[in-house]
Amino acid sequence: STFKIVTTLAAQIAGKFSSSRLIHCAGYYTMGNRRFRCLGRHGSIPFRTAMAKSCNVYFSTLAVEAGPTALREACKTVGLGDRTGIDLLGETKGVVPTQAWIERWRKPPVWYGGDTVNFGIGQGEMSASPIQMAGVAAFVANQGVSFRPRLVKAIAEPGSGIVRPVAPVEDHRFEGTPDFWSAMSGALQAVVSEGTARSAAVAGFQVAGKTG
Repeated sequence: STFKIVTTLAAQIAGKFSSSRLIHCAGYYTMGNRRFRCLGRHGSIPFRTAMAKSCNVYFSTLAVEAGPTALREACKTVGLGDRTGIDLLGETKGVVPTQAWIERWRKPPVWYGGDTVNFGIGQGEMSASPIQMAGVAAFVANQGVSFRPRLVKAIAEPGSGIVRPVAPVEDHRFEGTPDFWSAMSGALQAVVSEGTARSAAVAGFQVAGKTG
Protein backbone atom coordinates (compact mmCIF):
# COMPACT_ATOMS: atom_id res chain seq x y z
CA SER A 1 0.00 0.00 0.00
CA THR A 2 2.99 2.35 0.25
CA PHE A 3 2.84 2.25 -3.56
CA LYS A 4 -0.43 4.21 -3.44
CA ILE A 5 1.73 7.34 -3.27
CA VAL A 6 3.08 6.45 -6.72
CA THR A 7 -0.43 5.70 -8.02
CA THR A 8 -1.50 9.18 -6.96
CA LEU A 9 1.46 10.63 -8.85
CA ALA A 10 0.47 8.60 -11.92
CA ALA A 11 -3.06 10.01 -11.74
CA GLN A 12 -1.60 13.52 -11.54
CA ILE A 13 0.62 12.83 -14.56
CA ALA A 14 -2.40 11.55 -16.51
CA GLY A 15 -4.58 14.51 -15.50
CA LYS A 16 -6.97 12.27 -13.54
CA PHE A 17 -6.32 13.46 -9.99
CA SER A 18 -8.56 15.69 -7.90
CA SER A 19 -8.19 15.69 -4.13
CA SER A 20 -11.83 16.71 -3.64
CA ARG A 21 -13.37 14.09 -5.93
CA LEU A 22 -15.45 11.42 -4.19
CA ILE A 23 -15.03 7.77 -5.19
CA HIS A 24 -17.43 5.19 -3.80
CA CYS A 25 -16.10 2.09 -2.05
CA ALA A 26 -18.57 -0.75 -1.53
CA GLY A 27 -15.85 -3.05 -0.20
CA TYR A 28 -14.54 -4.31 -3.54
CA TYR A 29 -13.46 -3.22 -7.02
CA THR A 30 -14.87 -5.11 -10.01
CA MET A 31 -12.80 -5.82 -13.11
CA GLY A 32 -14.46 -8.20 -15.56
CA ASN A 33 -15.77 -11.15 -13.56
CA ARG A 34 -13.34 -10.66 -10.69
CA ARG A 35 -13.74 -8.72 -7.46
CA PHE A 36 -10.71 -7.16 -5.78
CA ARG A 37 -11.39 -6.80 -2.07
CA CYS A 38 -10.83 -3.65 -0.06
CA LEU A 39 -9.83 -3.38 3.59
CA GLY A 40 -13.32 -2.12 4.45
CA ARG A 41 -16.48 -0.54 3.07
CA HIS A 42 -15.63 3.15 3.09
CA GLY A 43 -18.55 4.67 1.18
CA SER A 44 -17.98 7.82 -0.91
CA ILE A 45 -14.64 9.28 0.14
CA PRO A 46 -12.15 11.95 -1.00
CA PHE A 47 -8.42 11.45 -1.45
CA ARG A 48 -7.42 12.34 2.12
CA THR A 49 -9.74 9.74 3.63
CA ALA A 50 -8.80 7.16 1.01
CA MET A 51 -5.11 7.49 1.87
CA ALA A 52 -5.76 7.55 5.61
CA LYS A 53 -7.89 4.39 5.41
CA SER A 54 -5.76 2.81 2.64
CA CYS A 55 -8.80 2.22 0.44
CA ASN A 56 -7.96 -0.26 -2.33
CA VAL A 57 -11.06 0.68 -4.32
CA TYR A 58 -10.09 4.35 -4.48
CA PHE A 59 -6.57 3.65 -5.73
CA SER A 60 -7.66 0.87 -8.05
CA THR A 61 -9.98 3.42 -9.67
CA LEU A 62 -7.12 5.92 -10.01
CA ALA A 63 -4.85 3.24 -11.45
CA VAL A 64 -7.33 2.13 -14.10
CA GLU A 65 -8.15 5.71 -15.08
CA ALA A 66 -4.48 6.70 -15.26
CA GLY A 67 -3.50 3.50 -17.10
CA PRO A 68 -0.36 1.35 -16.99
CA THR A 69 1.71 3.79 -19.06
CA ALA A 70 1.25 6.59 -16.50
CA LEU A 71 1.93 4.13 -13.65
CA ARG A 72 5.21 3.12 -15.26
CA GLU A 73 6.11 6.77 -15.87
CA ALA A 74 5.42 7.56 -12.21
CA CYS A 75 7.67 4.67 -11.18
CA LYS A 76 10.46 6.07 -13.31
CA THR A 77 9.88 9.56 -11.92
CA VAL A 78 10.52 8.38 -8.35
CA GLY A 79 13.32 5.97 -9.27
CA LEU A 80 11.57 2.61 -8.97
CA GLY A 81 12.78 -0.17 -11.24
CA ASP A 82 16.41 0.96 -11.01
CA ARG A 83 19.17 0.96 -8.39
CA THR A 84 19.36 4.06 -6.20
CA GLY A 85 23.15 4.06 -6.36
CA ILE A 86 23.59 3.90 -2.58
CA ASP A 87 27.18 3.21 -1.55
CA LEU A 88 26.55 -0.43 -0.57
CA LEU A 89 27.08 -3.69 -2.41
CA GLY A 90 24.32 -5.96 -3.63
CA GLU A 91 21.53 -3.50 -4.30
CA THR A 92 18.70 -4.83 -6.48
CA LYS A 93 16.54 -2.99 -9.00
CA GLY A 94 13.21 -4.42 -7.96
CA VAL A 95 10.58 -4.97 -10.65
CA VAL A 96 8.40 -2.52 -12.55
CA PRO A 97 6.27 -4.49 -15.05
CA THR A 98 7.10 -2.56 -18.22
CA GLN A 99 6.15 -3.70 -21.71
CA ALA A 100 9.67 -5.05 -22.17
CA TRP A 101 9.33 -7.04 -18.93
CA ILE A 102 5.98 -8.47 -20.08
CA GLU A 103 7.42 -9.54 -23.44
CA ARG A 104 10.34 -11.25 -21.73
CA TRP A 105 8.58 -13.03 -18.89
CA ARG A 106 4.99 -13.68 -20.01
CA LYS A 107 3.81 -16.23 -22.50
CA PRO A 108 1.69 -14.95 -24.17
CA PRO A 109 2.88 -11.37 -23.46
CA VAL A 110 -0.53 -9.96 -22.47
CA TRP A 111 -1.31 -7.23 -19.95
CA TYR A 112 -4.77 -7.59 -18.43
CA GLY A 113 -7.04 -5.06 -16.74
CA GLY A 114 -6.61 -6.91 -13.47
CA ASP A 115 -2.85 -6.36 -13.75
CA THR A 116 -3.46 -2.60 -13.69
CA VAL A 117 -5.62 -2.97 -10.58
CA ASN A 118 -2.89 -4.95 -8.81
CA PHE A 119 -0.22 -2.52 -10.03
CA GLY A 120 -2.13 0.43 -8.57
CA ILE A 121 -2.11 -1.02 -5.05
CA GLY A 122 1.49 -2.22 -5.20
CA GLN A 123 0.70 -5.89 -5.73
CA GLY A 124 1.05 -8.35 -8.63
CA GLU A 125 4.42 -8.19 -10.37
CA MET A 126 5.53 -4.91 -8.78
CA SER A 127 8.35 -5.06 -6.24
CA ALA A 128 10.59 -2.47 -4.59
CA SER A 129 13.28 -2.43 -1.92
CA PRO A 130 13.00 -0.61 1.42
CA ILE A 131 15.62 1.96 0.34
CA GLN A 132 13.64 2.66 -2.85
CA MET A 133 10.47 3.26 -0.86
CA ALA A 134 12.38 5.46 1.58
CA GLY A 135 13.33 7.45 -1.52
CA VAL A 136 9.66 7.76 -2.45
CA ALA A 137 8.93 9.17 1.02
CA ALA A 138 11.81 11.64 0.68
CA PHE A 139 10.56 12.59 -2.78
CA VAL A 140 7.22 13.63 -1.26
CA ALA A 141 8.84 15.37 1.71
CA ASN A 142 10.97 17.42 -0.72
CA GLN A 143 7.91 18.17 -2.88
CA GLY A 144 9.11 16.37 -5.98
CA VAL A 145 12.88 16.19 -5.57
CA SER A 146 14.92 13.16 -4.54
CA PHE A 147 18.64 12.76 -3.94
CA ARG A 148 20.87 9.72 -4.22
CA PRO A 149 21.09 8.04 -0.79
CA ARG A 150 24.52 8.07 0.83
CA LEU A 151 26.09 6.54 3.94
CA VAL A 152 29.39 8.43 3.59
CA LYS A 153 29.22 12.17 4.31
CA ALA A 154 32.88 12.93 3.61
CA ILE A 155 36.21 11.21 2.94
CA ALA A 156 39.38 12.16 4.82
CA GLU A 157 42.57 11.46 2.87
CA PRO A 158 45.18 9.56 4.89
CA GLY A 159 48.35 11.49 5.52
CA SER A 160 47.20 14.93 4.38
CA GLY A 161 44.02 14.88 6.41
CA ILE A 162 42.21 16.74 3.65
CA VAL A 163 38.47 16.19 3.97
CA ARG A 164 36.49 15.90 0.76
CA PRO A 165 32.72 16.14 1.26
CA VAL A 166 30.54 13.83 -0.79
CA ALA A 167 28.31 16.26 -2.66
CA PRO A 168 24.58 15.58 -2.85
CA VAL A 169 23.38 14.30 -6.23
CA GLU A 170 19.85 15.10 -7.39
CA ASP A 171 18.39 12.07 -9.13
CA HIS A 172 14.71 12.82 -9.76
CA ARG A 173 12.44 15.84 -10.03
CA PHE A 174 8.74 16.35 -10.67
CA GLU A 175 7.16 19.78 -11.03
CA GLY A 176 3.87 19.25 -9.21
CA THR A 177 1.58 22.12 -8.30
CA PRO A 178 1.53 23.48 -4.73
CA ASP A 179 -2.05 22.18 -4.39
CA PHE A 180 -0.94 18.68 -5.37
CA TRP A 181 1.87 18.55 -2.82
CA SER A 182 -0.37 20.07 -0.14
CA ALA A 183 -2.98 17.36 -0.78
CA MET A 184 -0.34 14.61 -0.77
CA SER A 185 1.39 15.70 2.44
CA GLY A 186 -1.92 16.37 4.17
CA ALA A 187 -3.19 12.90 3.27
CA LEU A 188 0.00 11.23 4.53
CA GLN A 189 -0.24 13.18 7.78
CA ALA A 190 -3.83 11.94 8.11
CA VAL A 191 -2.57 8.35 7.80
CA VAL A 192 -0.72 8.89 11.09
CA SER A 193 -3.11 11.24 12.89
CA GLU A 194 -6.36 9.43 12.12
CA GLY A 195 -5.72 6.48 9.81
CA THR A 196 -3.97 3.12 9.63
CA ALA A 197 -0.67 4.32 11.16
CA ARG A 198 -1.90 5.93 14.37
CA SER A 199 0.60 3.86 16.33
CA ALA A 200 3.40 5.78 14.57
CA ALA A 201 2.31 9.14 15.99
CA VAL A 202 4.91 10.98 18.09
CA ALA A 203 3.73 13.54 20.63
CA GLY A 204 4.88 17.04 19.76
CA PHE A 205 5.81 16.19 16.16
CA GLN A 206 3.92 16.32 12.88
CA VAL A 207 4.44 12.90 11.30
CA ALA A 208 3.48 11.76 7.80
CA GLY A 209 3.69 8.19 6.54
CA LYS A 210 1.98 5.24 4.92
CA THR A 211 1.32 1.70 6.11
CA GLY A 212 2.09 -1.19 3.81
